[in-house]
Amino acid sequence: MNEITIKGTVVPAQFNVNFDEVNKMLDTMLDSLKGRAVTADSLKADKQDAKKLASLRVSIDKYRKERKKEAEATIKDFEDKCKCLVTKVQQVEKPLNDQIEAYNDLVRQEKKAYAEEVIGKAIVKFGLDPKRASRLVLKPEYLNLTQTKKFVAEDVENEAVTLKVEQDKEAKILADALALINVLNETVEQKQSLDDFKTVTDYAIANPLDDNGWMAAKIRESFKKIQDAEAEVAKKAAEKAKEEIKAKANAESVQAPATNEAEVSLPENTAEDKPASFVSSKPAPKWTIAVNYIGTADDLKNLSRELQTLCQKYNCTYNVDERRSHIIRTAS
Repeated sequence: MNEITIKGTVVPAQFNVNFDEVNKMLDTMLDSLKGRAVTADSLKADKQDAKKLASLRVSIDKYRKERKKEAEATIKDFEDKCKCLVTKVQQVEKPLNDQIEAYNDLVRQEKKAYAEEVIGKAIVKFGLDPKRASRLVLKPEYLNLTQTKKFVAEDVENEAVTLKVEQDKEAKILADALALINVLNETVEQKQSLDDFKTVTDYAIANPLDDNGWMAAKIRESFKKIQDAEAEVAKKAAEKAKEEIKAKANAESVQAPATNEAEVSLPENTAEDKPASFVSSKPAPKWTIAVNYIGTADDLKNLSRELQTLCQKYNCTYNVDERRSHIIRTAS
């Protein structure tokens, strides 16, 4: 396309006006009116002079506007002609620019499709989870008309590698936490899950400290509280059960007091009841005393030891029937 150059000369508007002569005459006239004091005698003349001044002001301003209009006529014609030329250019320029922009849009769409394809392949290649995949996004610079495919591919891969490292670190933290939770779950009745420690694992993921030592300490601390609470519950349950057994034993004792008392059957007029002169020379008969005792295993063991001592002292024998939970002592 050939270059088109506008050429021409501009002559500034010139006005031939007798400004110097008018200035001198105006100064003379105005000096005679300056500082005049209006009185009753001069009021009529003063009004006439003020009227003349107003008429003179209007006449000068009217002259200015008329001469300006005459001078601007050539300027307006110049502007109209230039604007006509601009309009002609625009009538062709705009459609051409529209075509260029439409083509550029097609190029951007191709670049977008390529970038999305590269991103999709990178997600599969590095096995990114949905959380990380959503962060591997199409950057605006990928759509620049001058951007190369090589730059896009390298940049996407670098971003994917960074996300993969982050994902692996998070997976290890969660795996370590779950393994520890599974081990500690063997020590408690109230089982815990990984979700129960989400606050702890989230903080550990965002702020990796001391190779997850902080996280492990927090999990152990939580389990220790559960263990202590369960131990306290078990202790109270045991105490309650013991009290219930004791209360039940007391209730049975009240209902059947004979079971807690020694049942002794002796014949009348035993040797102990007779005077010494009537004691028979025959061997003394042997008697059996049946004793029923209700108590715990520990209590029975203690009682058994005491009976053993007494029997040795009084030359007696005893027998314990553990199945029926009562003691039988045989006198000899």
